[in-house]
Parts: sequence; structure tokens; C-alpha cells
Amino acid sequence: MKNGIHAHIILYDEYIPENEVSEVFRKSDVILAIYDKSHVGSNGILVWAAGAQKPVIGTKYGMIGEIVKKNQFGLTVDPEDPKDIAKKITTMIKDNDILWNCTNMELFSEQNTSETFANTILTNLE
Repeated sequence: MKNGIHAHIILYDEYIPENEVSEVFRKSDVILAIYDKSHVGSNGILVWAAGAQKPVIGTKYGMIGEIVKKNQFGLTVDPEDPKDIAKKITTMIKDNDILWNCTNMELFSEQNTSETFANTILTNLE
């Protein structure tokens, strides 16, 4: 325990099979989506986090930063600043119930299903 915070951190730094992803996200308290500055895109992590209604600490750059800020999914960090990352994790542990918008997460999750993605592609091919 440090600074009155007791945290149990489990790091998944490996491939998680698709049939297990939902369970891993459901069991998580916070999702870290921290990539270096060269990663400007997005990925399924934000969709999974939104679907599980879990707050995100994401890279402040690129699409991830934009989506996290715009949709109020949590906090953003400078991926090259360990003190900033530690501060945001501490903030999330202490005040996690006020830092994200569950309504926005639910809407984002519904709008970004694989079916919606496929329909968008197929519609635009016509």
C-alpha cells in the first residue's frame, strides 16, 4: 500500500484469444491503451472497453486520444512520461467512478460492431 492506495495489478502482455477477450475486459477495472507516438490509428481495444463499460487510460496522440477525449472514456497520457502514466493510474484508482461516460461508451460500442463495420463497407462498395 502506497499513499493509501492498495492495487492489485494483472498485466496481460500477450495475445488473448477472441473467445476470452470479453471475459478479460469484464474482469478489468481499467483498460490501458498506451501506444507510442507513432501509433496514430485506433484498434478494437476501445470498442471492447466501451462494451464492457470500463474506463480507459489511453495515449493522448492519434485516434485513441481523440476518441477517449471526445467520448469521455477516461484519461489520456503522454506515453513517454512514466510519471504522467503513474499519476493517471493513481487518479483512476482513487476517482474511477466519475471519469468516464457510460452512455457514450454504450453508444460507441453499438455503433462499432463488426456487423456495422461490414455493412458500412458493403454499402459503400455499391
